[in-house]
Amino acid sequence: MKLYFMRHGIAEEGVGVSDHDRRLTSRGIQRVETAGRVLKMTGINPAHIYSSPRIRAKQTAEIVAHALGMTVELRDEVNFDFDSHAVEELITGLSDEAEVMFVGHEPSMSTTLGE
Repeated sequence: MKLYFMRHGIAEEGVGVSDHDRRLTSRGIQRVETAGRVLKMTGINPAHIYSSPRIRAKQTAEIVAHALGMTVELRDEVNFDFDSHAVEELITGLSDEAEVMFVGHEPSMSTTLGE
């Protein structure tokens, strides 16, 4: 099984907007579009793209999913409290050859990888 972990793109500052509603900046969108093209060129083919429901992560996942011809599954498990237990829950029952992408936030992505 191959697991891919991706932090959301560059997001706008949180001044005057709730954390949940922070969107990607234009530079963040450009970088994620580039990442999506590169990922497509590498030939990755995730069976699932799971994303945090927060706007910036959702935007990131949708841009990458579009590049890969996939759809996004919004999951609360991929939010700030994302951990190895959430990974196990989401991949249970998938084949050993499956590829899965998670799009979320720091520091939970790095913490999960370190577990």
